Amino acid sequence: MYDQKQMQVLTAQVRALVQENHMCEAEAAAAKAMADAPHEAQPHNLMGIIMERENDHIQAMKHFRAAWALDPTFVPARVNMERYGSFSFTMPRPAYDEADCPQEANVQKCRIEYDERGIGHVVRG
Repeated sequence: MYDQKQMQVLTAQVRALVQENHMCEAEAAAAKAMADAPHEAQPHNLMGIIMERENDHIQAMKHFRAAWALDPTFVPARVNMERYGSFSFTMPRPAYDEADCPQEANVQKCRIEYDERGIGHVVRG
């Protein structure tokens, strides 16, 4: 099982290896993390980035979906699915961790207010 600090170290290591085009080493590190922590989203997200760099789009999307399924709150997996799943002619910038994700601005808070008949209504603000 990996803790938060170990995941940060893994992410930094894989990011550096991918940027230096050491894909075999990056894939080995991500695969080891997937074996050691099978229920963690981060190793699958990293493997998806590696697969995209190796032009294996289908496998990359499977890993991004697996990461998102393991942890629906893991924003980098969702961002990578959106970026790599769009029809773009440019290579998107991968989201290794939350720092690579755009801040979701203008998120409106909602609440439920009940009327006199007990019917709930969603109210923004």
